Parts: sequence; C-alpha cells; structure tokens
Amino acid sequence: MTPTGFKECNKVLGAPQGMTSEEVMNLPIFTDGKSCTSVWELNDEDLAEIIKTKKIALTIYSGATQPPVALGVIKSDK
Repeated sequence: MTPTGFKECNKVLGAPQGMTSEEVMNLPIFTDGKSCTSVWELNDEDLAEIIKTKKIALTIYSGATQPPVALGVIKSDK
C-alpha cells in the first residue's frame, strides 16, 4: 500500500523526529484540526492478499499506546 494524494488533502506530514524519509514516506492528509484522514492506494498484490485473508494491519509508530483510529473505503464517484 502506498499513501496517495487526494482532492481534499490540505497538509503533508513528513517523517517524525528520529526517523528518516527513507524509513517513513510523506503522508498526504486532510485535517480539520480534530481528525486527520489519509488515503492509501493498493496494488494488485495487496488486493489479492486482502481477498485471500480478508484482513489488513494498522501500525501506529507510537509504541506506548494507540490513539483512536478508523478505517474505511473510498466509494467510487462513478
């Protein structure tokens, strides 16, 4: 999966302190000051694994806790 830009994007997050851009990609987000949303694009291999396992993993680079998160889908405009 790769983070991708999207129409509503209004900020790009860079690598956190102590990590390099080689370790962490830039993350385009939309933020309204209360929450942040990012959009991720799946390749064919990702899709095949999701179809096979029906599972995804969410990793938060925090270590001590996990903040409230939500996953969703982007619905087609078609």
